[in-house]
Amino acid sequence: MAALAAVVGASAAVYWPAAHYTAGFWLLCSAVGALAVVARRWHVDLAVSAAACALAMGYAAWAAQAMQAAQQDWRERVAKHPVDELRGHIVGLPDSDAFRTRFVLREATTGQRIRLSWYDDAPALPPGTCWVLRSRLRGAHGSVNAGGFDYEQWLFRERLVGSASVRRGAPCDDDEGAGLDKLRAGVSAAIRSATHTHAGQALIPALVVGDRRGLSDEDWSALRRTGTSHLVAISGLHIGLMALVGYALGAWLWRRSAWLCRRLAAPRAGAVLGLILAAGYAALSGFALPAQRALIMVAVFVACVLAGRGTLAWHALGLAAIAVLLRDPLSPLSPGFWLSFGAVAWIILIARTPIYRDVAAWVRWPLLQLGLSIGLVPLTAVWFGEVSLLGPAVNFVLIPLFSVLVPLLLLAVSLSTVGVTLPLHVLDFSMAGLLSGLHGVGQWSAGALPLAVNWQAAALAVCALLLVVAVRGWGARVLGALLLIPLLTSPADRVHPGEARLDIFDVGQGLAVLVRTAEHALLYDAGPAYRSGFDAGAAIVVPSLRAMGVDQLDRLMVSHGDGDHAGGVAAVRTALPVHDVLGHGGRACTAGQRWTWDGVDFVVLHPTATGLVGNNASCVLRVTNARGVSALLPGDIERSAEAQLLAREVVLQSDVLVLPHHGSSSSSSAVFLDTVQPQLAVASVGYANRWGFPTEPVRGRVQARGAALLSTAHQGQIQIALGDRAAVQRAARVARPRLWRHQPAVAWIANPSPLSSPDD
Repeated sequence: MAALAAVVGASAAVYWPAAHYTAGFWLLCSAVGALAVVARRWHVDLAVSAAACALAMGYAAWAAQAMQAAQQDWRERVAKHPVDELRGHIVGLPDSDAFRTRFVLREATTGQRIRLSWYDDAPALPPGTCWVLRSRLRGAHGSVNAGGFDYEQWLFRERLVGSASVRRGAPCDDDEGAGLDKLRAGVSAAIRSATHTHAGQALIPALVVGDRRGLSDEDWSALRRTGTSHLVAISGLHIGLMALVGYALGAWLWRRSAWLCRRLAAPRAGAVLGLILAAGYAALSGFALPAQRALIMVAVFVACVLAGRGTLAWHALGLAAIAVLLRDPLSPLSPGFWLSFGAVAWIILIARTPIYRDVAAWVRWPLLQLGLSIGLVPLTAVWFGEVSLLGPAVNFVLIPLFSVLVPLLLLAVSLSTVGVTLPLHVLDFSMAGLLSGLHGVGQWSAGALPLAVNWQAAALAVCALLLVVAVRGWGARVLGALLLIPLLTSPADRVHPGEARLDIFDVGQGLAVLVRTAEHALLYDAGPAYRSGFDAGAAIVVPSLRAMGVDQLDRLMVSHGDGDHAGGVAAVRTALPVHDVLGHGGRACTAGQRWTWDGVDFVVLHPTATGLVGNNASCVLRVTNARGVSALLPGDIERSAEAQLLAREVVLQSDVLVLPHHGSSSSSSAVFLDTVQPQLAVASVGYANRWGFPTEPVRGRVQARGAALLSTAHQGQIQIALGDRAAVQRAARVARPRLWRHQPAVAWIANPSPLSSPDD
């Protein structure tokens, strides 16, 4: 109970929905502590739990505030010295591809951790080496949308104050001694040089030293769709397996000597060897959070064996949770924290149910696997937006296989260090067959179910499953079934007939706009894709569409072929059914095309002829609702195309204008703005982009005409309703305040009201 209270307290602290802690927060901590003192007279468990909650809350709050202060100090440094010299040591394993190397530097003077990118000609960067790097600095800032990866949260929980890109660098004569990261990097490099298949070079380092850098995006997609990602992350399964191997081997060897057995019982000797092997394997993995949890649980069980006492699995799990929180009070920000502890808790719970104890032994394994897969659905849905339907069947086969495979891999790698490489070569080709099979199974279109839910629905679903499994009686099970309804229902926010809703996604330096009517959805552009592999279509647009309940597109309109607009198109078309493509890559987009959806008119205003190239070939779309409230999406047109529109005297007046060409000075001429007369202008731009978009002249022209000006870089995804008037419904960075969320203060940003209140 105390461990659960500590988790609740730490989680409340790190997810506190405010930019800073107020006096009221500390008053709450004090009140909980006082309650513990008073309640102790009546119930010791309540007193201990309340105290644990208060202490964990205060400890996590202190850690969060310290991280906030460190990131703010870094932002002030960036403002003063955007290009600066960094000196420090490389920590962790650098990740390289064809275009860049990404790594973490611990600065020598401040001890702060910075994430750096070295493009094109990066040298070898071994862990622990010292470097002096001339770099362009960048504060902790990422895209904020309805779905997708929360980069700012990841930086916060990984204790990274910001990022930088290296311009030039040189090594310095202050390398750290041989450390764990150096050992892991050396073992990983040796494995890659001794193997020949992609699967062997990717999976074997992942399973031996926790180095997953070799896995491609396609590999990760196959692992997610088959529900087997946990098998390539050294976790409780792997650590527990090594503990069992050590226990069995140690006890067997110990029994070979009567003299040894008279001094220490074989089970105790085996338990010690099991702990040693588990600790060594956890160290090789880099002490990832699941490995920490498993190692602590093993240590608790070993201590109980040595003391001649039994222990409850719940107690071991609770001690592990408290130990992990003591080591890192920000760990509740990690999906791995919840999935790791949630999986073990669910296994313990299932093993205690009558239905599990009463069935035949051969039925227990598939029953446990099925129950675990169902029990983790709420957590995987809230963190990853999809659930693998293939997971139970695939894990039923692969978990026993990996139980044999992992010890064999460790043995084969050990033998290869003394020149015996045949076992490693055999396993290398075996891995190729395994990964190929996962790719084949993962291609099944119905293998994964998109299920984007908020944390409230996930919490209700967890309670529902607990009622169904742990509480006897049909009444509890019926109530549990009812609590599952929010998890299974669509989160879509309905649009009334005759109205429209625009969502301008925060895709960095690019554009992606969703236009919804009562029964239809149109996506205008799909964001950028870069040579580094980042694809906003896959990473931002698709997860956001699913989080908003959009599971198909009636039309995808691609304004033109530039990568910052069309880069994400392929990912969108792969992930979602698209009934029609208009513009680049589809039917030609020409002025005069018109259609009506649910009382909302759509008309294409430009171009007038095919064959145009570049920015001025952009499709210009005007959307008008039944009340005449309109929005203009002009793509990247520049002044010459604006002049063509004005010369043709088409209706341009619009209440909402997405600034052409992201607010470049080559667009948004004074006469164009005078004709459009927007009440609200939105710039879809990257934060601190090198072009300064929207430029100062454009900002001045927009504001001189009385229009409010918003920016996706500063306010995240922006949702605008076209109803009786054009109104901002939600700006994601404002509506979702978090401790890790950067809230840049920019004088020219207007904040129309009302904006929605924090919703999750």
